[in-house]
Amino acid sequence: FRSILDFIATFYADAGYALTVRQVCKQFGFASPNAAVCHLKPLRKRGFVTWEEGQARTIRPTEAGAELIYAEVKHG
Repeated sequence: FRSILDFIATFYADAGYALTVRQVCKQFGFASPNAAVCHLKPLRKRGFVTWEEGQARTIRPTEAGAELIYAEVKHG
């Protein structure tokens, strides 16, 4: 799950806009959008990502998710 959070946070920081479920599928080789959602739900439950189901381009890191990733980068 950490690699998915890293991808979401990095994409959002670099691109300046949120991802789609299909982008997550493509990046991680998931066969269906449902597989991506199954990986995203635990991250949302822990408060690391947010998105609006049924709407495009809404997957983004929360402040807590971004802080977790950037703290790891900073402390190596």
